[in-house]
Order: sequence, then structure tokens, then C-alpha cells
Amino acid sequence: EAAAGPRSADPGDTPDAAALAPLTGVVVDEEGAPLADARVYVRGSRAEARTGPDGRFSLEVPVGPRDLSVLRTGYAAQSLDGVLVAPGGGPPLRIELVEAGFALAEFRVTVPRIDGGEAALLAERQDASEVVDSLSAEQMSRRGDSSAASALQRVTGLTVVGGRYVYVRGLGERYSASLFNGSTLPSPEPGRRVVPLDLFPTAMLESVVIQKTYSPSMPGEFGGGVVRLRTRGVPEAPLLKVSLSSTYRDGTTLTEGVAADRGPTDWLGFGADFRALPDELARATAETPLQLRSNLPGSLGFTADELESLGEQFPNRWGLDTSSAHPDVRASVVGGRGWDLGEEGRIGFVAGGTYRNTWQHLGYTTTTYNLDGDSLIAQNDYRFDERTNAVGLSGILHVEAQLGAHHELSSTTTLTRDSESTALEGYGYEDDIGTDTRRQREQWVERQLFVQQLAGAHAFPALADLEVDWRGARAYATRLEPDRRDVLMQPTSETGDWYLRYQGGGHGIFFSELADEVTDGGVDVTLPWGPEDEAVRGWRGALSTGAQLVTRDRAVDVRRFRYDILSGGDGADWLVAEPEDIFTPDNISNEGLRVAEGTLATDNYTASHDIQAAYVQAQTTAPWGTGMLVGMRLERSDQIARTFALFSDGDDPIIGRLRTTDRLPALTLTQPLSKAAADRPMQLRLGYGRTVNRPDLRELSPSTYFDPRTLRETVGNPDLQRALIDNLDARWEWYLS
Repeated sequence: EAAAGPRSADPGDTPDAAALAPLTGVVVDEEGAPLADARVYVRGSRAEARTGPDGRFSLEVPVGPRDLSVLRTGYAAQSLDGVLVAPGGGPPLRIELVEAGFALAEFRVTVPRIDGGEAALLAERQDASEVVDSLSAEQMSRRGDSSAASALQRVTGLTVVGGRYVYVRGLGERYSASLFNGSTLPSPEPGRRVVPLDLFPTAMLESVVIQKTYSPSMPGEFGGGVVRLRTRGVPEAPLLKVSLSSTYRDGTTLTEGVAADRGPTDWLGFGADFRALPDELARATAETPLQLRSNLPGSLGFTADELESLGEQFPNRWGLDTSSAHPDVRASVVGGRGWDLGEEGRIGFVAGGTYRNTWQHLGYTTTTYNLDGDSLIAQNDYRFDERTNAVGLSGILHVEAQLGAHHELSSTTTLTRDSESTALEGYGYEDDIGTDTRRQREQWVERQLFVQQLAGAHAFPALADLEVDWRGARAYATRLEPDRRDVLMQPTSETGDWYLRYQGGGHGIFFSELADEVTDGGVDVTLPWGPEDEAVRGWRGALSTGAQLVTRDRAVDVRRFRYDILSGGDGADWLVAEPEDIFTPDNISNEGLRVAEGTLATDNYTASHDIQAAYVQAQTTAPWGTGMLVGMRLERSDQIARTFALFSDGDDPIIGRLRTTDRLPALTLTQPLSKAAADRPMQLRLGYGRTVNRPDLRELSPSTYFDPRTLRETVGNPDLQRALIDNLDARWEWYLS
């Protein structure tokens, strides 16, 4: 085909292949000079032509309106839409092409940062000086996660135990910590160090960041890592989101299982009042133990008739029942709005609330072992059936004010509640008793966490872009466990019928209350240096310093009660019955069952923990892209636990105290694995950090806790010491998009 020769349209290009007409023209530049080798296409057809040395072209196309495209190397493409091709042809076209390569004036496109956006969080993770993983609100919403704990199940290197407790790198609760907008959270669990993260619904979170390498700006009790919860900010547009969901769980929903007594407001998570210590008994035993008074002067206690009357005050809630679990229910509502304050100011709020009511039915086996010479033998072997009903309520109010371009103030108020009703029944064999046994537990636990935080972020461009961030928070955590009932029974040798076993703690009523109060204040000052423009090569970084003050106060109040068997002893005929038929008013008498105080001398304690910390760290990036974080944290800790016997003013308390001062260095290197600093799809991180692991306040008290699931007692030790941990990390990252 000649360079300027036409190519006819393919007969298959149009239903009317005979209706063709010539289309001619010339292609020129801006000066009017002809352009050779320009290609002319008819869009939607295979017809095309190439201009000759005189810039002219000719081709045959179907009659009617046609769209043309003209391409030529070095020139911007030109499009002509709706060129009318008349029968017999028409006047030649003149097409002018503009030379490509003219530089445009510099311009910048700005978009608002989307709080909780996946792209923003991925960029933050890539630019971080530490090894971090993250979850955005966008990801959590897309996957339908209801709480922070359920969302974190998808994060590499995390283990979520029981759907509530997050262990970083599988190291256990001792090596995991949680921060709420940078502030320390107290745990509402007296026997655990980790905060149950199912208390925090995803609807109130902007993101969850898991930092796995230590930096001096973090608390020294870092261990395997820290989970940083960050709440939502002021929405850019009015926000209202309502959700309602239900879940069917195979093996639990609509199936029969063991069940505990229910109160009228249990479905709302408020059941402590229904199970509270009876008023008359609480008043009578406020200063006196529930025991028989002796004839000695100054003896505390009550007469036999008074004990009989007080013993009948406890409701007869000893037996377990069966019930069917309804489907899980979850509901949440989140709303917010913002208002502009001038050109660069803005104020607004976001508020939300959630409710959940879930059931779980578990069947499992527990076996404990002892040494028999060189061999392990099973000492206790149980098969448990456990049914738990969990109810959660939470609410949040976040108010934020942006005062110009450089100052921001915020207030965050959070209240979360979590209640659990548990019915537990187990059948097994206990070697130390030498017989088959049956254990039952009816338990209600109410946890509440209230956090009030004030925070500010300020930038001072006139002072070399100095940045100051501060925060202050008060947190209150409470845990109520009222009227827990434990029953131990064994079969009679004659008939095999179950009877109440008195020896070995055959039954008990347990009340406990924990109150934790935490005050956390901190300030961080950052001074950046180096060129702001990423395109300008040179050293850049920031020098940071800060201080933190944390005070924690805890009080634990425990009462234990039991019924002494006054006649017949173990195996008596009147004890061969179900528990609810044994603890009746007729049997609570001076010849049957008598209520007694079972509170241990180590059950009650008060404790405090004060931490003063200061740090300095530097972050820098070399011109060739290598990043480094180096710094040191100085942390002084003072822990004290005072364990005392209830109703005993003369005995000195048991004191457990631990005072330490630790220097905690850290170093992290980040090396991009590509030549261009702006193109970092792969990078290698190496980190070192020294952290500290301190005993929990409960562990400094010789208080005792018995878990029927493990058949083990946990006892604290006032002589425990803290441990220092040296952490080494290596991580290769590949950001595909």
C-alpha cells in the first residue's frame, strides 16, 4: 500500500456496504506546514489512512456522521466528532495538530484526609519508623467486624483468646499492652493484665495500630507489642449510621444447655443488684464476721439464733436449670456533624452507642497431671459443659475543635460495659478425693470502663515548625462478681445418688468488687529538620522528647460464705438431694446447716502504682533513603500492695513493694530496597529495644483465686521482681499497591 494511498472500508463494517463516499483532507501543524506520516482513523471502523509528504489523505467511509482520530509522533492527538460524510463526498478537511511537550504551570491537587481510610493508613504504616500493623475503619466496616477484638483476628502475629483478649505475637497477656488515644487503659479484670478489647466497638474507632518494635515514646511495659486504639474524628459531612444484625451459631443457637438464674434486667447487662448481698445481712456484717460469737470478751460474731436468721437471707439459687439460647443480636448507631469556623477552623462531634447480646455453648475436657516417680499420671479429669450469655453496652462522645491551621483540641468520653452470665457443670474424677465428682458454678460478672480524655495538638511555624502534643486522661474500671455459687457433689457408695460434699470446699458463696482508678498525663515535643520537599535530596528527620506521669490506685473487696453441716456429716440422708433441695429454710437451723464466714486473710488488698517517665528520640532519613530511629527512655516505677485480713485491726498488713529505675534504649533501621527514595515497594527493617516486665498489682498480693475449669489456685507473691527484656526484630515488607 502506498504511503498516501487510501484503504477502503471493510464491507463488513456497515450493513450497507455500497453506501460509501470519499473523505479527503490535509493535516498541518500550527504554522500551516503539511505533516507527513500522520495516521487518520475512523473510530468504530477499520478504515484508516496515512498522510503523504503534502500532508494529504484520502479514504472511503460509509455515508453519515463519523468520528475521526488523528495521531502523529511528537504532536498531541486530535479528535473530530460528528464529521458528516455526504453521498459523493464533500469539501476537504483541514486538521491542525499541536506540538506535544509544552510544560504546564505547576499546580497542586489537594483532597481531604479520610479518617480511617485504608490508603492513608497503609501510607502511615509504610512511612513509620517502627514495625507496625494496622486496621482501618474502612477495613473493619467492609468485613463486618463488631468489636476491636474481632477485627484484630485478621492481623498477622496476633492471637485473640476467647474472642476478647489480644496477645501480640502469641506471647500472652504479660507481654501485651493497650493504649486509648495514647493513654493507658486499666483492666477491669483482677486476674488479668490485658484489657478485653471486645469492650470497644468498631463503630467508634478510626483505626487500630499494632506496634511490634519498641520506641522510647511508648510505655516501658511493651513486651511483645502494644495495641493503639484511635477514636473517630469530626466527620467531613453529616454522619448517621445505624446497623442491626443477628447471628446463628451452630451448636449454641436454639439448643438446650445448662443455664443460671436470670434477673429482670440481665438482658441489659445490669444484674448485680439482683444478686447483691441481702440488705439485712450486709448491714449486720459490715463490721462483724458472719461467725458464732464465743464467750470471750470482745468476741465478734452472732448468736446461733441470729446466724439461723441471717443464713435464711441468701436466696435459694443453688441449682442449675436448662434453657434454649436465642440468636445473637447486635445493634449500633453512630452520628456526627461538623461546622466550619472561618476559613481554617472547624468544630464538631461524633457520638455512638452499641448493644450486643450473644450466647456461647462450650463442651471441653480438662485434665491435670502429677508426677508418679518418673511418669505423669492424670490426677483430675473433667468433662465440662459451659453456657455463657454476654451482654455489652458502650457509648462514646468525641468533641473536636480545629482552631486555625495549627491548633487542635479534643475531648473524648467513653463508657463501656460488659456483663457475663455463666453456668458451668462438670463431671469427672478427682484423685485426691478418690471418687467421681460433680462440680457446678453459677457466675455473674459485670465490668465497666469509663475514660475521660482531653488532648491537644499545636504547631508553631514561627519556631522552626515546633510541634507540641499533650494529653490527660482519667479512667475508672470496676468489676463486680456478686453471689457466685460453687457446688461440689459426689455419689454415695450404695446407690450412686449425688450428695453434697462438705469437705474440700463443697460449696460456697462468693462476692467480690474491684475498683481501679488511673490518671495518665503526657506531653510530646517534636522539632523537625531538613527540607520539607521530598523531591529535594538531603538529610531530614525530627528530634522528639517528652514525659509521662501515670498513677494507679486499686481496691479489692472480697467476701466468702459457706454453710457448715451441724449434723450427719458427709453422706447424711438429708444431703442426698439436688442443691436447691438442700439449702432450704427447713434445713438452715441449729441442727442442719449454719452459715459461716469463709473470707480468707489474704482476700482483700489495696494497691497503687506510680510511674514517672521521660524520653528523647531522634528520627532521621538519609538522602539515599535509609531511615533510623534511636533514643532512650528513663522510667521510674513504684508499686505497693497492702494485703489485710478483714475484721482484724490488730494484724499488720502484708506489704509487697517493688521500686525500680530503668534505662530503656531503642534503635530501628529501615532500608528501602529500591534506588529511588520515592519508590519504596520493598523495605527491610531491623530493630532492637529493651523493655521491662513488672508484676501486676494482684501478683504482689498473696491473694488466692481458684478456677474450677483448671482446678488450680493462683496465689500472689510479695517478693516478685521485675524482668528486663531485650527485643530483636527483623522484617521484610512488600507494598504491592
